[in-house]
Amino acid sequence: MSPSDTSFLPLISPIKGKDFKLWQALNLLYSMVSNVNNSVNDIKPQAYFDSIRFVVFGAVVTQNQMVPIYRVMIPRDQNNNLLFTSFQISVIYATLISAPITSLLSCDILISRNGGSYNTILSSTKISFAVGQSFSKYSDTISQNSFQDGDLLRLDVLSADGNAANLEVVMGGQYVN
Repeated sequence: MSPSDTSFLPLISPIKGKDFKLWQALNLLYSMVSNVNNSVNDIKPQAYFDSIRFVVFGAVVTQNQMVPIYRVMIPRDQNNNLLFTSFQISVIYATLISAPITSLLSCDILISRNGGSYNTILSSTKISFAVGQSFSKYSDTISQNSFQDGDLLRLDVLSADGNAANLEVVMGGQYVN
């Protein structure tokens, strides 16, 4: 509704002759709601924190692992314009319900731009769990930390003993301009 929108006024016109004070109150309320709606549409968020999450249910293995591909989607306004230019990650957390028993579990996160080939976002250090370890945190090993709308992300299991289970990898960050 905008102040120039008169679709509401015919609804309250019959009240004007019967209860002028009620009509005045409704007219004032309509005007105030219109001003609030117009103000809210002009607000652009400055910082918006979010996360990207990969989950592998059951035993983590290297072959035939069905890990979904994540498509980066930057928030848009009501006119379908991007509110931010990219999503920038600052930390990666990885957890397991059941830790590896016999050997190291190692994973990599890959990115594809414009449907091209996949490349790692991590430096030489990959996400890994030693025998008995069920939590890992990474912040200084991220070499590609800025994602654009439409980028595809994939989690690859590089090595696993088959005993580790229920892997969750969460990349935390914020949308930036």
